[in-house]
Amino acid sequence: MHHLSVPALDDHELAQAGKALQPIAALLEAAPAALRELVRNPFNLARLAELLEAGAPAAELRPLRTQLELLEVYWRRRLRSPQAGVDARERVARTLCERAVDALALFAPRARLATDAIADQAIAQLLSSGVLIESQSPGGAETLAFSHHVLFDYALARLVLRVDETALATLLRDRPDLALIARPSLTLHFQWCRPLARGTTNTTRQRSACS
Repeated sequence: MHHLSVPALDDHELAQAGKALQPIAALLEAAPAALRELVRNPFNLARLAELLEAGAPAAELRPLRTQLELLEVYWRRRLRSPQAGVDARERVARTLCERAVDALALFAPRARLATDAIADQAIAQLLSSGVLIESQSPGGAETLAFSHHVLFDYALARLVLRVDETALATLLRDRPDLALIARPSLTLHFQWCRPLARGTTNTTRQRSACS
């Protein structure tokens, strides 16, 4: 698994992005400093552009301060919407995370995920929305992966690690190799646990997963 370090975008590059996509320019023109700093990361800027193109209102995006907050909105808009089929889409995403972790990889064979017609439809929806991508393994088998490793990190944090403290400790004890692939996900999970990062999220639900 390889992660590349991409430099932050400067003001000129942000202006170029605005020229290419007018909604980005309109949003950033009146954006708080925190949002402008957030989108200097190319991944964050691309996700923000996706959300705008998908119809997310500027009022929902303008208050974003952290990558975690952006990922929460992305997940809600791109994976949990529309409501019809949301359980199947999240089940496919969770299974992909679990299969990938088992193989210490970022992908899983499509055949292990498309187990029935409902799962196959969910996969089609996730491919259409750009959440997942499809490719072939060196052996020729069709594989599925999240479209960016940060989306995998977030999905793993949300769907696998977002459990109570005892269950998380047991998981890490029983799967010491999990830390090899889940370190970024653990960071996201503990950021989610912080009250300031969670904003108005229900505190009882937060304590059950973090204390």
